[in-house]
Amino acid sequence: MSLKVLRQTLLDKWKSIGLVTALFFVFMAYYTALYPSTASLSTASINELLENPAIKVLLGNLQWDNSFESYISTKGLMFTGLIAAGFVAWLTAGFLSGEVDHKTIDLLLAQPIVRTRLVLTRYAALVATVTIMMLAMLVGVVVAVKALDITTSIPWIAYAIGYMGVLTLAFGAIAMSISAYLSDGRKAALTSLGVLVLMYFMETVGSIVDLLGPIRYLSLFHYARYNEMLMTRTLSLVDVGVMLAVAIVFVALAVVAFQRRDINVS
Repeated sequence: MSLKVLRQTLLDKWKSIGLVTALFFVFMAYYTALYPSTASLSTASINELLENPAIKVLLGNLQWDNSFESYISTKGLMFTGLIAAGFVAWLTAGFLSGEVDHKTIDLLLAQPIVRTRLVLTRYAALVATVTIMMLAMLVGVVVAVKALDITTSIPWIAYAIGYMGVLTLAFGAIAMSISAYLSDGRKAALTSLGVLVLMYFMETVGSIVDLLGPIRYLSLFHYARYNEMLMTRTLSLVDVGVMLAVAIVFVALAVVAFQRRDINVS
């Protein structure tokens, strides 16, 4: 029965998942293809631009050295990671609270599946969705890199996109717990998006204001530092561990919240 629910969840969302996946592929291929045009840019001028306070608020502290790694991580991975997490916020809002909001939860719970398994199955659908999106991004980058003969390390690009996938799943768990608490799908989506934007600026602002530095540790974006990872080619298992721990904790909270809810769709 769990597999049936998983399959139905993916089928119900296949159009939006397919469209977003295709867009990620096209964007990453297009963005990668623009890299040769940046070869003439001065490293000093780019770093000077990155020191602009307004740019720092948007991007945080970044390094630039005209390498493909600095190029792809400066905006490509950072913004696609933000968009992917935003899409997950919208997607998970319909997984639990959306079912209550549309008064279809009774039909779902009438099936021979306990609430705990329902939450876990929905999260499994999210894992499958995020995996597909990350693979599409990676393929988009690889296609453009091979076509234009760009010098880079594909394994490290894959690691960075994998980081993005773990970040997205960790945020998906947070959005899932919000969805488990709320009955209004729209409210759940907006609340999740609010949390996402707050965490993003906690990292960027905290990276440039020393007094606010400690709040960075509360942001998932602090643990998905694509730029630092690709520039130094250093894989932090601690960062991955923190994001996985967040995912586990919030999926557990979603299970507890959904089990304790008195669902009334009348």
